[in-house]
Amino acid sequence: MERFVHFFLNSKKLSCLFAFIFVLFPLFLSGSIHFTNVTQKYNVEGASYFGGHGICWVDVNYDGRLDIYIKNHKYRGELYVENILYINYGDTFVDEGLSRGVADAYPFGTHGAVFADLDNDKDFDLFSTTTYGGISPAYNHIYENDGTGYFQDITENISPSQDRDTFSRGVAAADFDGDGDIDLYFTNPLSGIDPFNHQPSPPQKLKNFYINNGDLDLYESGGYFYQNDGQGNFSFVSINISALISSIATGDPRSSALGDFDSDGDLDIYITDRVKHNVLLRNDVDDSNWIQVEILSDQTGGAGGIGTKLCLYEAGHLGEPGFLKGFRELTGEYGYLAQDMPAAHFGVNHSLKYDLIIEFLNGEQRTLSSIAPGQKIQTAYILPPLDLSGERKLNKGLLYYEDVIQLKWNANSGNSDLIKYRIYKIEPWRKFIYIDEVTADVFIYNVRNTTQGLQYTVAVTAVNSQNIEGAPAFVTIE
Repeated sequence: MERFVHFFLNSKKLSCLFAFIFVLFPLFLSGSIHFTNVTQKYNVEGASYFGGHGICWVDVNYDGRLDIYIKNHKYRGELYVENILYINYGDTFVDEGLSRGVADAYPFGTHGAVFADLDNDKDFDLFSTTTYGGISPAYNHIYENDGTGYFQDITENISPSQDRDTFSRGVAAADFDGDGDIDLYFTNPLSGIDPFNHQPSPPQKLKNFYINNGDLDLYESGGYFYQNDGQGNFSFVSINISALISSIATGDPRSSALGDFDSDGDLDIYITDRVKHNVLLRNDVDDSNWIQVEILSDQTGGAGGIGTKLCLYEAGHLGEPGFLKGFRELTGEYGYLAQDMPAAHFGVNHSLKYDLIIEFLNGEQRTLSSIAPGQKIQTAYILPPLDLSGERKLNKGLLYYEDVIQLKWNANSGNSDLIKYRIYKIEPWRKFIYIDEVTADVFIYNVRNTTQGLQYTVAVTAVNSQNIEGAPAFVTIE
């Protein structure tokens, strides 16, 4: 079990800053950002009575296409609103939420939802919160994916019993305690600080769900932790241990998101509050029982690798189901109006090594072997050049002397099918100014028309035969 220390931030306006954060490097390469409204073209306008409160991009049926799950809330007097699951068929989307078992149509609708592999079977299950508005029941629900994108409501098998009305908002799924499986966190602005029953006595058995004997710890609304003994038996953890008194003191928490803001390998929590200051909870676990993976660029050249799937295995057992230690998909949103850091986090045993399969959205895979815990790995569909360096030179081959910056780099052995490298000058606000390009067998380039005494930052990217541009390598020359 981990310990959290909190910081209070002094502006309610900060809640907006953490709602939508995107990595836009590929857009800046072209020098412009442009969007086209294709809502009607793809049939994704949503419910006629509106009420949309959030969205999850997730491949529920594992066909390589991102599907859309929309959370709806009571609006214009409409009750028992259904959530929408748009299945992506390539040229259109079809709402199959009801037939696939995740319409979740409760009186006042849904605010928060998160897809995560809760039973380590390499598909994405759903934890969906229910909004209380004076009509019972308003219980949170867990839906188990059968591997083909159809879901079964297994809420009645969860302990502590989900038998209390909640007004849950933000949802987060991550491995908080470093034991290799997914834990759940959600906020709840109801006045009762413990919407669940008090500590089960004796702890109750969690049935039919964690088939790999995972260890799920549940942080519940109001600020409490229930710790799992590894067999599905929950015991209450005092706030004197969890140090989450500041979470209990929130007034109207609406959203929560996870990020390693202090770069120490564990996951910290940021909570937005409608009526009080926002709260930052720093996770103070101090160990190396973790691996983080960041996708610098994907099969489109886009940063973040949304839709990329990662399977972590004990070293030497790549692809063997019995040795699967974690399965993640990089998504663009978690819970209610929030986005987690764009990286995958695994809780692992620091004394072991691990192998990793990275599967991009187009089906292409990359494999990393013998990974030692306690590190952040940055990788890409097309990897950046290696050993990029820059040195000032005086070009004496002209009728006059010219100051140049000579760039040198090496090929990255993880790449294939490259046709060229592109060279950019980086200006303020990370603006990429195209300079030139060279063929893939050239590893040296002179940047001309430079000025002595000025600092320059230059980037080099690799490009393949499909004109997909990889992650950049940077160098700064004083």
